[in-house]
Amino acid sequence: MEEAIFWTLIILFFNRGYTCVRIDQMPPLGKQELASEVTWKKKVMVSLWLRWERVFNWLFHIHPIDENHPFLNVRIRTYWGKTVRLPDGERIQKGDRVLELHFNNEVLYNMGIHSRSSIQLAIQLIRATEQLLPKTLPIILNHPNYEKIKALYGISMIHRGTKQFGFTVNNLPRGPFSFFTKIYLRLLMSVVHPQGKDRLQNKVEHLVPKMMVMSTKELMRRYPT
Repeated sequence: MEEAIFWTLIILFFNRGYTCVRIDQMPPLGKQELASEVTWKKKVMVSLWLRWERVFNWLFHIHPIDENHPFLNVRIRTYWGKTVRLPDGERIQKGDRVLELHFNNEVLYNMGIHSRSSIQLAIQLIRATEQLLPKTLPIILNHPNYEKIKALYGISMIHRGTKQFGFTVNNLPRGPFSFFTKIYLRLLMSVVHPQGKDRLQNKVEHLVPKMMVMSTKELMRRYPT
């Protein structure tokens, strides 16, 4: 995540006027209205962003949990943040290995432009997560050093409702990383959101990235193989 933030800011920092909104705050829209919002400029911007993401995923070995349903991507990485204490007693601290989660933004974008309303989009997101989250456990257990992978970990603005899946949701510690993460994710959401800046400009104050963590022990308890 850190690498994506800083490299993408270099490319997109001077694209002005973009804000965004969580999917649960989007007003219902008709399918025809959704399609009318996707201008050729928007399509070009989305195409460029998604090409960049494919390069980034290749460089940092990010791959889908399920090739047939590529909604969630993962990579194994070292955690370098502050210590996180989880309800089951586990602690995630600097130097621990984690399985990092990434949304596939091309899938998110296509979901958005084909959804009739924000409620339908939210249902699709929930169902996709329910289907794919249990498949993260075999990825961990099949790793040569699986016993060192202590948690699932991700940072996103789409975090409402993730506690029901077993995640602990925390604020990011204040500092440069939190600041640049917020800028990056707002740019990202403005690009992949089908309605663009006109629909999103009044909701920016609600967009706060959160850290989502679930210990491998909790994952095994909730989603046994």
